[in-house]
Amino acid sequence: MKLGAVRAAVIASVIAACGLGLLLPVDTAIRRQLALTFTPEPDPCVITVEIDDQSVSSLGRWPWPRSLLAELVAKVSRHNPAVVGIDIMLSEPDLQTDDDAALAAAIARSGRVVLPIYVQSYSLPRHVQWYVSQEQPLLPVPALAQAARGLGHVSVVHDPDGAVRRVPAVLGMPDGFVSAFAVEVVRVGLRPEAESSVSGGDLSFQPGVQAVVGGCRIPLDSTSSMSPAFPWPPAAERISAAELLAEAPPEAGSGSGSRSGL
Repeated sequence: MKLGAVRAAVIASVIAACGLGLLLPVDTAIRRQLALTFTPEPDPCVITVEIDDQSVSSLGRWPWPRSLLAELVAKVSRHNPAVVGIDIMLSEPDLQTDDDAALAAAIARSGRVVLPIYVQSYSLPRHVQWYVSQEQPLLPVPALAQAARGLGHVSVVHDPDGAVRRVPAVLGMPDGFVSAFAVEVVRVGLRPEAESSVSGGDLSFQPGVQAVVGGCRIPLDSTSSMSPAFPWPPAAERISAAELLAEAPPEAGSGSGSRSGL
């Protein structure tokens, strides 16, 4: 057999294996090893405010009253963070209507808060370079959504081994695109005065190539998903919500990005 024929046979075999998904275990193993080998250092500008065991022990079991979350948002915002990402689903009204109003007021006063939305079902149609969903997302309580500076989805893609290595930068929805929670955090942190990308504002999106938000370029794979490198530990500085509510050091959160949540 000639060399050219051998090469053609090898290429055809590889293409067939890819089409049948036979190389997925190899690809997954490579991705896993790369993630372990090149784990980045946490960004010193990112501070995580945790509702941890200490906070629950001191301030009561979860879920907390929205009035207490309002106080926490106010405490964080006093240190002038670039952005506050709250990764807590707030889709149901609080038992006390006034508490929702208090939290909405605190979010509005901050002007830098990003809230999550959730999309349960989505798919990748053939010949389309982004995930789409035909269902309506689970949104925050209307008063909270209106007060927030940005909304972003927290949906992820699970690989065959169950691990999360990809996050859709955008999801195609019946009413347009919605960007990922992390993308919205970047957008608000870099250009808080800009229009929300949920409504097609400050986001340049090239399917399967890149997303550019606030001057920051985010490379995308063929499904328009990001491949985040998860740092360990998750944040250079982690503050208990109980400690922050008790006393807020002047230097904590000053001029940085804060992410408040569990």
